[in-house]
Amino acid sequence: RRVQELSEMFANLFDMLDTDKGGTLDVDGELLQALQRLGQNIILNDLRIAMEKVIKRKHDRTEKANVFQKRLVWDYLYKEEFVMVMLILSEPSEVDKQKRMEQDLFKVFQEFDEDKGGTIDATELGAAMEKMGKVVSSEQLMQMIAKVDREGKGEVSFVDFALLFGIEASPIDYDSVERQEQLNKLVEARAAFVAFDLDKSDSIDVTELSAIMKTMGMKLSAEELDKMMKSVDEDGSGEIDFPEFCQLLGIEWNDDYEIDLEEIDQQREGGGDKTRTRRVSLQLGLDHGEHVIQGLHAPSGTFLTADPGGAKKISISPDGKMFGMCSVDATITIYEFILGNKARKVTTLSGHSHHVTSLAWAPDGSRCVSVGADKMMIVWTVAKSDAIHMVKAHSSYVQDVAWAADNSLIATASSDKTVKLWYPTTCLQRKVLLGHSNWVRFVRFTNDSKRLVTGGDDAVTMVWSCPDGQVIQRIGGHKAAVVAAAFVNFPWYPVPPIVTASILGKVYLWLPDEGLKGFMHYSVLGVENLPETTTHYLRYVDAEIGRGAKGLRTEPMATEKESNMTWPGQDHSLSCSLWDVNEVFRVQLFEKEDEMPKVAMLGEYVTTHREFLTQAQNLDGSEKRVQLKTPEGEALTNTNGIPTVVRIGVQFERIEHQANLTVLIEEGKNIKKLGETGPINAFCVLRSHRGQEFKTKVIMNSNAPQWNAEFSFGLGPTITDLNLSVFLVEDDRSITELGGCTLPMDRLLTKVCSQQDPFSNWYVFRSPVDFKSRGSVRLKFTYNEIVKIENPAATRYTLFPQDLSGVRQGRGTHFQPRFKFKILKYNLYFGVCRYCKEPEKLHSSDGKCIVRNSTNQERVLNVTCSSDGVLIAWGTDHGKICLVSTSTADQLAVWHAHNGPVIDLQFSPDNKKLLSVGEDIHEVQIEGADEIDQTAKNLPRKHSVLLWALEDWVKARMKRRAVVRASPE
Repeated sequence: RRVQELSEMFANLFDMLDTDKGGTLDVDGELLQALQRLGQNIILNDLRIAMEKVIKRKHDRTEKANVFQKRLVWDYLYKEEFVMVMLILSEPSEVDKQKRMEQDLFKVFQEFDEDKGGTIDATELGAAMEKMGKVVSSEQLMQMIAKVDREGKGEVSFVDFALLFGIEASPIDYDSVERQEQLNKLVEARAAFVAFDLDKSDSIDVTELSAIMKTMGMKLSAEELDKMMKSVDEDGSGEIDFPEFCQLLGIEWNDDYEIDLEEIDQQREGGGDKTRTRRVSLQLGLDHGEHVIQGLHAPSGTFLTADPGGAKKISISPDGKMFGMCSVDATITIYEFILGNKARKVTTLSGHSHHVTSLAWAPDGSRCVSVGADKMMIVWTVAKSDAIHMVKAHSSYVQDVAWAADNSLIATASSDKTVKLWYPTTCLQRKVLLGHSNWVRFVRFTNDSKRLVTGGDDAVTMVWSCPDGQVIQRIGGHKAAVVAAAFVNFPWYPVPPIVTASILGKVYLWLPDEGLKGFMHYSVLGVENLPETTTHYLRYVDAEIGRGAKGLRTEPMATEKESNMTWPGQDHSLSCSLWDVNEVFRVQLFEKEDEMPKVAMLGEYVTTHREFLTQAQNLDGSEKRVQLKTPEGEALTNTNGIPTVVRIGVQFERIEHQANLTVLIEEGKNIKKLGETGPINAFCVLRSHRGQEFKTKVIMNSNAPQWNAEFSFGLGPTITDLNLSVFLVEDDRSITELGGCTLPMDRLLTKVCSQQDPFSNWYVFRSPVDFKSRGSVRLKFTYNEIVKIENPAATRYTLFPQDLSGVRQGRGTHFQPRFKFKILKYNLYFGVCRYCKEPEKLHSSDGKCIVRNSTNQERVLNVTCSSDGVLIAWGTDHGKICLVSTSTADQLAVWHAHNGPVIDLQFSPDNKKLLSVGEDIHEVQIEGADEIDQTAKNLPRKHSVLLWALEDWVKARMKRRAVVRASPE
């Protein structure tokens, strides 16, 4: 019967979606979009799989499903095929079947539990079993009751009743059940209401009501629809609001449902998970300043304006009072901020003959310059909306423009592979900068206007001096087109660092190269004056250097009565090469209740290497006592008010930096275990000194792993050799050293420096047990001597960037499956980890839970940095914005800001807000028409500008960053 009802409903749905009455539905276009609009979260891949099971006619084409399999593809569906496909997609999973069985059992139990006491006796049990299709005798009934009646009352609870049918159910609470049933009705009613409220007016008219009835299999006449409408339309508005719609469905409306309705809408927008950020879905008719998002992990967002012409870029004026938006329709629209979170249109600048690609403001905000695909550069006066200079700037599309902060230069970048410098007053060309071999995508000045950075499709970032236009450095760290860059305005660097983003999703931070100063060695010695606890807690210390590069964690200790923590006989040391004295050192104290997964941070201490250098000049080292602060910024103390301190051993080892050696670990071959054959899981460790140690990722199931990992070492007189080790990751996640080899530095450098091209060679590594070969690794070396630069203006950047997009943040827990059982002495398990909800293979080699960046495998389209250098933000082609702390690389938030790609981002000058422009899907419905007008359907997606409030949110989020990083929740 249920299949018949579903078939009729899907047949009616087909008739409604088949707007051209051609008898078929286009799969990729109208079908998928219509189903998603109706609230059916069906992805194309599932649709294709279901079609292969149903359709018998010849396929239209094939497409690649994976490396070894091709999938048959049909471009359209007939009505009978559509019904069968939808029946397959609506089949419940095993979990759903069990839940449905439990619900059916509860209905039967509820029917016979007349007093609602939660139990039934033998007579009632017999009647219930008979209704379920099982006729049993009185003796069998007594045996069944005795089997589950532990208290000997002669009665059966619902849990016991369900257990008789092999279902593990939860105890019942009739009030909760009734409440849940009412909520389920509200959820279903709200979903239907929202799906058919096509104009998003929060009300349903006669046309929309007719569509609902057709979907339910009821074809009503105009008179019947009008009668139905009048029966619930109490205010006579001609439309039905949601309470009236509930009344139409037989749900008695209660004013208390308003609170439930808010929660239902929040869960519907956020995918049903309150801990996730809510996706913004902008619709026609959204008023300026209307609130669009408010989540735990995302700042609050406000809709400012929309551009149906297709926005290309936004630019905020230097005083933060206005912003301009470039459009595909060859115009620039200037807006001003009003009342903090609203925008008002000021003027429209028209002068380009093709779409406008970029806009930059003069330092005083009175003028702006625009460039476009018409190859033109136009300087405007904002107050009068006049074009005062129009120049053909390049021989191809002009991709970007920047105006120097000292008003000395304008720079343009073009698809003709050139960068040009212009005088702002006269728009006369000053110089052409040549060096790129492909399109140049962006151009940016430093705040002091002494440097310029450019990049593009040749995967090269170039740094130029200004105003002479000389090349300072070519940076080639990216493997694909560099789409955006920004200078990070830290006050303690001689020149500002650069953050770059590539189309493949990599975001790198390049620091000024001030040379290798030596090596810092830290050790955690103990913790004193711990706060007392009333229950049994385990506490441990986490220490970390830099942007997630290196860290250590002490063993958890019980501290119920002890006021101090020490680790006799254990070495908790951490070393690093000191390239940047401003690199962050962070030590944190965590606690967790014994055998409980939740972790909380008690306190932390954050500083830089610079603070310790004055106390660590001798090689013997010194001890530093640091006071911890709570996440709220207050001093952490014990019950007597004495500050909690961590004892840290600090040692600085100075080195005379002479050269850099870049090593590329390319691949391995014939890698094997002792006495065994077959593929293995292996990784390499390369070290030249304590503190200069690098590790590749683990390559699974291979005897010839392709690592392709590049590292840079600082060389000095005390570095005499390079050590290569290869390790095996066993099935139980234990790590075994397969073998290693030592490369004497003098012999290595003789070979490397004797040829102009990078030196490449295979190196055999041998087992430390029997000294037999365990395989070979190919290394490639590049040597660069250090050239001391006296002029800070000529400072170059390090060759090894810090990957902000690849930061993994530790959870503080290890893999533990949600379902596990034991046979003899073996643990068998399946499913995902109970803490991080990831399968075992996505954990680290030692089984630790990790958090991968939420924007991995997505294309980064733009990147921007706050004016104080504290925050970096970038947008992706999936509509996400990622916000990262520059100093620690803590991922503060990743949220779904737009339905389509994030086209551009920019911080306001005061860093209190972030503007984003992106594609957002808007439904277009012609009033009074049953079908969507084809001309309206073909309009481009509307580009929306959103304002994200950062001031209070950043302060709160920075306090929580360490808790989020360490907590399994």
